[in-house]
Amino acid sequence: MDIEFKNSRLKTLINDEKKLKKEYSAKAAEKMKRIMEILISVNNMDDYFKIGVGKPEVLRHERNNQISIEYDGDKKRMIIEPSKDLDCYHDDGGLDLIKITSVKIVDLGGYHK
Repeated sequence: MDIEFKNSRLKTLINDEKKLKKEYSAKAAEKMKRIMEILISVNNMDDYFKIGVGKPEVLRHERNNQISIEYDGDKKRMIIEPSKDLDCYHDDGGLDLIKITSVKIVDLGGYHK
């Protein structure tokens, strides 16, 4: 799958294991590295969900149609969304995971309070 980043800071951070370890933890950095390897290797998000690393889930409400992937406990998640140019929605507005072949990483952290 193709991967984009919301900004250059996220791209630099995720692609630099030393910076990841410093900002998060060795365990979190290793998990994010594994998530990225899988995202790159799969054809679409449906394939990723079948593998299931990081308990991926489609979000709703204020994060509607974004996807979260756990990297360090239940409250630390990588937030991704389909690339804007993809037609990857069902008629009801939900995500069609098979059609998501390119994603954008938009956030690292927690959204639970």
